[in-house]
Amino acid sequence: MIWLSGMPIRSTAWAALTATTTGFTVEAAKTRAVEASDLVEHVGRMGSSPFEAASFDVSLDAGCGMGFSAVHKVRAAACKALEEAILAPYEERAKTLELPAIVTSDSRPAPEHYRDEPQICATVTSLEAAEAARAEGVTRIYMTTDALDAAELSPTDAFEQGIVPVLDEVCRAVDHVRVDPWVVAGATVAIGNISELALAAQVGATAEIRSCLPVHNTPCMEALAERGAGAFWLSPEITLDEIVSLGAAAPAALGITVQRESTIGDNHDRLADFVNEAKQRCDLLVFTGGLGPTADDLTKETVAGCYGDTLAFDPEEWQKIVDFFTRTGRKTTPNNRKQAMVPVNGHKIINNHGTAPGAWFEQDGHCAVLMPGVPHEMKAMWEESVCPLLLARQNCTLHSITLRVLGGESDIEYRVRHLLENANPTAAIYCKTGECEIRITARAKTDSSAEKMCRAYATKFYDLLGDAVYDEDVTGLEETLVHTLKKKGLTIATAESCTGGMIAQRLTNVSGASEVFGFGFVTYWEQAKAKMIGVDPAAIAKYNVVSAPVAAQMALGAAEAAGADIAVSVTGLAGPNGGDAVRPVGTVYLGAACGETVYVKKLFVSRPDRALVRARAAQAALELALRLAQGKVPAGTQALTAAQQSDDEALAALDEAFVR
Repeated sequence: MIWLSGMPIRSTAWAALTATTTGFTVEAAKTRAVEASDLVEHVGRMGSSPFEAASFDVSLDAGCGMGFSAVHKVRAAACKALEEAILAPYEERAKTLELPAIVTSDSRPAPEHYRDEPQICATVTSLEAAEAARAEGVTRIYMTTDALDAAELSPTDAFEQGIVPVLDEVCRAVDHVRVDPWVVAGATVAIGNISELALAAQVGATAEIRSCLPVHNTPCMEALAERGAGAFWLSPEITLDEIVSLGAAAPAALGITVQRESTIGDNHDRLADFVNEAKQRCDLLVFTGGLGPTADDLTKETVAGCYGDTLAFDPEEWQKIVDFFTRTGRKTTPNNRKQAMVPVNGHKIINNHGTAPGAWFEQDGHCAVLMPGVPHEMKAMWEESVCPLLLARQNCTLHSITLRVLGGESDIEYRVRHLLENANPTAAIYCKTGECEIRITARAKTDSSAEKMCRAYATKFYDLLGDAVYDEDVTGLEETLVHTLKKKGLTIATAESCTGGMIAQRLTNVSGASEVFGFGFVTYWEQAKAKMIGVDPAAIAKYNVVSAPVAAQMALGAAEAAGADIAVSVTGLAGPNGGDAVRPVGTVYLGAACGETVYVKKLFVSRPDRALVRARAAQAALELALRLAQGKVPAGTQALTAAQQSDDEALAALDEAFVR
């Protein structure tokens, strides 16, 4: 028997904890006896274990023989036992902090104050405003804790008066003394951060999720509901259609944040009153729609009058309208002439994608731009005509650089958070699948000055993030990869299983990809893996088709079959079905071959979303390929040589490195 202690099963951080496992029976060696150095080498291969080898104490009888794969299993069991020993003290605490499981509205009745019919809610800053809001029909009142403090109301007072406290968006450690008392059992509180959500669930308060914790989809709602959320203030970034879709499957009450709303019928006087009021508040008003030929299309005439302008018939625009109707086999009617009316003092804005020209009005420094309501016409006019017009009127210019960064949003944001608070240049982070964008924008008198400011500020991000920043101002990782392969004179091939050709598709979306990409193998069946790219069926039978050895053989086989310098492979479980305790849904193995070596990596996507698993896998494969094209060893990988792909011991060691 073998007893392991020290190294991985006794970490320096948990010196008082040990774990012991026993395994196979040791027999007399049939060939070479096992030595202590052999055990140190094989037991010390920690793979994906969270522990590191610190020291070894080996007691070994002379002439012992043992299979090292069996040793690996015992080591893995010891690591698991130690992990359980470390976590054991927290099991009771976890039970006390266990949050209610809320999956559907059927499993959790909504609090009585959430009614089926819509409610009008208002956020106010004083008790006087609260009374005025109630007088106008508001049924739910919200006040920030600062406003409640100013009104000298306690949490109990707020509850008794039916006022919901609104908590901070950010709650640092020092803020809890001030914020936590507002989370009261049986009361409702509008929370702006996860820590207060956890507290609400623990004490039995009803938490409403404010829009500063953006809710854009049903899985997000469900995840927050599972952690105690009783209602949601939906993100103001989502559309009305998205709101309707979310409402159908919402596990809790939903709220819509209204910043400002004005509803005006097709009435000239009421529309004019609105435009005149808005003109006093804004330097620029942007209108879409209302440029059609019918009597209720009043926008152009009304706005013209508000800006002291009139309209005149434009023969050139009329001819364009006539020509358009002729091309489409139709005849104009007298009311179509209305669309050819353009500003006298202002000017028309050419519409190259439809019949109705836009219009520009200006009075005393206040401007209005009118565009068609048809989306493709409006978007094109904005990009082609309106934006250049607005930029030309500025006394400064803007310049932007977009950094593409590999990694998760939370990690990247934490590392660069202090750089995101600058006034000029500004920087903002946007989450993508498997990566992020960091957009840096500078304002200056000239474009060259703004560009110089952006470049200097971008250097700060490079210093913090290193080669995680893989490129600038590109559409995606595939564009950078194709350009790098071209520059290095390299070619690439793909071998895909669960991604079904997504990697090849992304590569071929890049113009010029044919210079570097010649072969893509979609080997969904095991037979296809064997027939097309030479995967050994015995390796599939022994290690599973979703395994590190199979991913390695797929990449090496694709490179050889295609004659490519680099090849990437993917095999995994995209779900939603399948998987087991060892390989749950979301488990993916990737291989990246270059020359005589293949580098293997394991990816696990915790959310069993088929589309997400496939997208993350494709992104990870492209990242592996990029690092090889750059002449770098991809981080977090295990290497296997081409000569070892048929070596049982080498394949077993590779498999063991990822399977604990």
